[in-house]
Amino acid sequence: MRTPSALILCLALSACDGLNLGDEEGFVRGRCASNFGWMVFNIDVENAPLSSENFLSYFDRGFYDGRRGGDATLFDTVEPGRRVIAGRKGIDGRLKPTDDPVPNELGNGLTNERGSIAVYHEGDPDSGTAGFFINLSNNPDFDGVYTVFGSIDPGMNVVDQIAGLTLDEDRRPRRDMLLTDCHRL
Repeated sequence: MRTPSALILCLALSACDGLNLGDEEGFVRGRCASNFGWMVFNIDVENAPLSSENFLSYFDRGFYDGRRGGDATLFDTVEPGRRVIAGRKGIDGRLKPTDDPVPNELGNGLTNERGSIAVYHEGDPDSGTAGFFINLSNNPDFDGVYTVFGSIDPGMNVVDQIAGLTLDEDRRPRRDMLLTDCHRL
């Protein structure tokens, strides 16, 4: 197991490629940069296999960071004190084309608590595609509605900075907040 100081050094130097940040089975870890710094995505492939496979499919092919010729993805909506939504829109603010929806995995034992990542959808729990959100607080009213499939750790300080930005009337940050340089650890 790595020491916390190794993790901090790894993140500070952006030298985490190939480093095993933990021996916990059932998780895949990835890292993305944003305008404010790095976030580590801990994807729970054991408890949310369909949602995890869906997210990792987008993640691995560069959908979120635009590294394969596409558009980088915005953190496009902030619900203050609740969640930050990303994965749906490109730099131009338009919805990005996505794959078929993934079936929900509600009741998987994971809850919408601070730092958790869930599948975003608009109404139908079986309509989630590339969109996801990060919970800014514990949101028990989201349980049974949105499938949780992972968590951010470390990196919630970055998410909190995004949540603290000035928003327009549609709850969009007035400053473009992008996901960049996403890759597995």
